[in-house]
Amino acid sequence: MVSIGEKAFYERNIREVILHEGIQTIGGAAFARCEALEKVTIPEGVTSIGGNAFNRCRRLQEITIPGSVRTIVAAAFSSCDRLVTITIGDGVQEIGESAFSGCGTLGAIEDLTLPASTTVIGEGSFAGANIVSLTVNGSAGCSISEQAFSGCALLKTVVIGDGIASIGESAFDFCSALETVVIGNGVENIGKWAFAKSGVQTVAFSDTVQIIEANAFSGCSRLQSVTLPDGLRTIGEDAFNGCVHLNSVTLGRNLQVIGAYAFSIESTLLEIVNRSALPLAAGSKDYGGIAKNARTIRTEAGERQYFATTEDGYRFYEDDEVSYLLQYVGDETELILPESSPSGRAYSIYRCAFYEDDRITAVTIPACVRRIDPLVFTRCTSLTSLAFACTDGWYEVYRGEHSAIDASDPAKNASRVELEYYLKAWVRE
Repeated sequence: MVSIGEKAFYERNIREVILHEGIQTIGGAAFARCEALEKVTIPEGVTSIGGNAFNRCRRLQEITIPGSVRTIVAAAFSSCDRLVTITIGDGVQEIGESAFSGCGTLGAIEDLTLPASTTVIGEGSFAGANIVSLTVNGSAGCSISEQAFSGCALLKTVVIGDGIASIGESAFDFCSALETVVIGNGVENIGKWAFAKSGVQTVAFSDTVQIIEANAFSGCSRLQSVTLPDGLRTIGEDAFNGCVHLNSVTLGRNLQVIGAYAFSIESTLLEIVNRSALPLAAGSKDYGGIAKNARTIRTEAGERQYFATTEDGYRFYEDDEVSYLLQYVGDETELILPESSPSGRAYSIYRCAFYEDDRITAVTIPACVRRIDPLVFTRCTSLTSLAFACTDGWYEVYRGEHSAIDASDPAKNASRVELEYYLKAWVRE
């Protein structure tokens, strides 16, 4: 026998499968829905694992795929929700669509490495899998297909090897726990929505990256700073739109195009290190409005540091003229804001400072604060109290119009500022 036929053991009450040497192919759905199956041994010599071959084997916890396998066909191991150890041997070339989608959802796949032999990483191949740490290797020219790792809710670290040529559309979108991404030499293109709505905090780009497509990092609200590579030529429309805490960017030397709203309709960038030849000017709406709200533009990073985070988790920007509270990165839910900035000055609360922080339940504003920008508390859905040390003299400001407000009721204050499209500043005169 050299082949296990299609649906050969479909929905059987099997606990263990040992395939003997000589087997070359495992047919489609051969062991699908064997929900009692706990252990599978696949020997060297097997070259193909068919579509849905082990689909919904919900007790299967571990699988080793030998290097003799060339193709893992679509959905071969999808919905194996207890599968938490996956070893893919060097020699495997094609990983089909949804091959491991939804795996490990009742546990965690602590580490997954794709081998250097990989030529195809199919659409949605690991979508929704509970991978924690991921290394993606591949042979020269291999691409990560659309939605390959979309919605991997536990994914924290991604290392993309030098053989990978491109990162496809939505490849890592909605990976909410994502912290660190390292992009290896070889990647030239980062596709639309590639990391959109992910939790990514740090991205290390290689100089081979030439294009960041539209919305590639949109909605990555934990990004604080980005250094873009010298090989980058084009930043697509809305590429970093919605990165509400992205306050510092370094542009590479060969950058030529910045798409519309690449850094949001109302950019939160305060510092730009412009190593490109683009003539950026603070306050200008040119080049996608990247410098619209910039306070500092310089051609090389200098010794002066404009950003500081206090011991209790408040992140500030300060220059010679202004002090802004940018973000809270601590763990408390009831906040009493600092009495002064790190340099001892009064400060304003910068736009989107607490945006979408649904942990916060109460905030007390000290007397030194005289301005709260729009969108500071937008989508803070748990906020029930916004109290002021000084309640007199507050105005709502919108498009030049000033309206006096009563700031004495913390509950009413909270319900007012949490509104999704609350575009009014609060100013105390």
